[in-house]
Amino acid sequence: MSALKKKDVELIKSFLLGEKQASETIDNWIAMVVKVTLGKPDENVKDLEQDIRYELIVDFREQKFRYDCSLKTYICIIAQRRCIDHLKRKKRTFRHEHVEDVELKLVSTEKNPIELLESEEERTIFEKIFEQWPEMCRQLWKLLCEDLSYREISKRLKIAEDTVRTRLFRCKQMAIELRRKLTGDGNI
Repeated sequence: MSALKKKDVELIKSFLLGEKQASETIDNWIAMVVKVTLGKPDENVKDLEQDIRYELIVDFREQKFRYDCSLKTYICIIAQRRCIDHLKRKKRTFRHEHVEDVELKLVSTEKNPIELLESEEERTIFEKIFEQWPEMCRQLWKLLCEDLSYREISKRLKIAEDTVRTRLFRCKQMAIELRRKLTGDGNI
């Protein structure tokens, strides 16, 4: 057993026993992913983090973590998936709001000319990224914009759901790198 694997095994045992240091380490990894994935936190962040913790506890107890990657990578993948699901649910919820509520939000969030210019620049940058993406990434993005779940995308493309997740992750990494080249920074 490698030293890294032994360290991961000990961290999992400590986490399941509720030891403070192990819990803080894992909580910090979760919080990092939530912050990066969601951008600005909403009122449900603590619930989301708790859901991620619960999923990890179940996975660890059922020994679903197979040590194919580092524990930190595994936790980040689980957290990122939960965050994406959270964003999708939030998007669906917004679609079901009353028209009057949406109109009120639009009136109260009018952009000033500088914000409009910045959003136009962002759109231009995204268009350049989209043009440079491989066809597979463009296809996945279009399917996501149709508000399809990973499962629905996998059925439509006739590939495994985990393959969809992996490809989307790689497309996002590619987009970050392309943006970095286009703008000199990596913020998306």
